[in-house]
Amino acid sequence: MQRQNPVLQRAGRVGELVERGRAALAEGRFAQAAADLVVAQGLEPRNAEIAALAAEARRKAGQAKGMELYRKGLEAEALGRIPAALESYRAALEADPTLVRAAAQGAKAALDAGDVAAGRELADRALRAGPRSGVAHEAHGLVLEAEGNKKDAKQALERALELDPTLDRAKERLKKLRWGFLG
Repeated sequence: MQRQNPVLQRAGRVGELVERGRAALAEGRFAQAAADLVVAQGLEPRNAEIAALAAEARRKAGQAKGMELYRKGLEAEALGRIPAALESYRAALEADPTLVRAAAQGAKAALDAGDVAAGRELADRALRAGPRSGVAHEAHGLVLEAEGNKKDAKQALERALELDPTLDRAKERLKKLRWGFLG
């Protein structure tokens, strides 16, 4: 009967896609889960449960891709390939705009390469994504220092250390800002 009735065929296909999507979500295969659930949502656009599952799968797939690209950026930076690292950090932010570490690390890499404008853009993105993140304030402080705004840089670095006292680069730069003769 299901083979003959198109409504039942569609319902069976939707059920199969949702089950596969749920299984993929449970196994951590977020891209596959998102693909299956988006197709199921296309077949059943009014189903709120499928829409919620599809949104969760897309979000998790974006986060996983963002973390993968962030790690690639760190590897490229460690090898001294700063332009490739910056490209990876930006791609990570496209995949997951909430990835504060990618934005902050990208800002630091841009500053190390001498590109203050790119550093400013990425530091601003880090602050928007994580206003209570120490690494975001650290990146902002480093950019402000590179722009010559030492007073605001000092405040941003102090805020970074309030939020995360383990930030060594912030400690080092703050020490040098407080004691100008240290360089």
